[in-house]
Amino acid sequence: MSADFAELWRSPYLQALVLVLFAWPAARLFDFVLIRWVARLARKTKSELDDAILAVMHRPVMLIVVLLVVRAAVLRLGDRIHPVAVQYLEGGIYVIGVVVGVMLAHGLLRAVLDWYAAELARRTQSKVDDKFLPLLYKIGRIFVALTGAMVVLQHFHFNIASLVVSLGVGSLAVGLAAQDTIANIIAGFLIMLDKPFRIGDRIEFSDGTVGDVVDIGLRSTKIKNFDHNVIIVPNKDLVNERLVNYGYPDFVQTVRLRVGVAYGSDVAKVKRLLLECARQVESIDKEDEPVVRFIEFGDSSLNFLLLGKVRNYRDRFAAVDALHTLVDKRFAEEGIEIPFPHRTVLHRVEDAELEKLRKSDVKLPS
Repeated sequence: MSADFAELWRSPYLQALVLVLFAWPAARLFDFVLIRWVARLARKTKSELDDAILAVMHRPVMLIVVLLVVRAAVLRLGDRIHPVAVQYLEGGIYVIGVVVGVMLAHGLLRAVLDWYAAELARRTQSKVDDKFLPLLYKIGRIFVALTGAMVVLQHFHFNIASLVVSLGVGSLAVGLAAQDTIANIIAGFLIMLDKPFRIGDRIEFSDGTVGDVVDIGLRSTKIKNFDHNVIIVPNKDLVNERLVNYGYPDFVQTVRLRVGVAYGSDVAKVKRLLLECARQVESIDKEDEPVVRFIEFGDSSLNFLLLGKVRNYRDRFAAVDALHTLVDKRFAEEGIEIPFPHRTVLHRVEDAELEKLRKSDVKLPS
């Protein structure tokens, strides 16, 4: 009985059948080990990315194990079946394996992008993350699918050189036709990574234009100026622009007041009055004490500089207005003069013109 069983077991057909029957249980066993041991280690880490990757790998890994076992069964049959049938079986297994690999790559790409969106993008108010990540996922899926198709064609000895050349020429043509759009999209991606400003920040351009960021898109960024007009700026221009961000690293901003008083004024009194005015403005920070500096002897005035801090840059203009109003009022009450330049204009009159004026009825000064 044992000899008959041993003879039966040595049959390639039985061994192939056993391998096929146990392919799925072997895949389940491998998956159980993967989930039980590897997932246990992944749960000990702070990041959720490894857990998401394991969740994506769950079913594709099982299918890969099944394909490997089935291929082992086909190889076990050896010369028992027709070579053409073996070729078709191995080709089908290879194609299915590539499809499973493409599915796994898609899943991993989605897991990484979802992790990024959950852990990083949600911490910002920028909408460029929400717009860029789906686009990146679509481009990644197309790239992975094309790569899988090229691998399959190469396996079956198709000449893909002409296809690669055609894709390259087509990509070059599209890139040249849409180079500005592509440059703006890449710039939007750089803004997303570098985060030089966020929605709600007030920025100042090198030409003096000031506005609040209301939207950051893939192609352009919208800035709302003080006239309540929206300025649409291409992202590539923003990347190369020199900007001042009033909201970074914090909202605190310095208020500066330059004022000149007449020569002969009491310097100590001027300093005291300026500090009193600064302390009376509600939005100027009292903890960070304002300071007054006597900065220079001007052409017609003694020039002072008052420095104060406001906790929110949005209060800057109101603070400057209140400060100017108080300084003008207190200086007028204390008799401190704010001088203005005096100019003496000399007009040269030629002798011929002077003679005509003398003969006329115009009375000339002696």
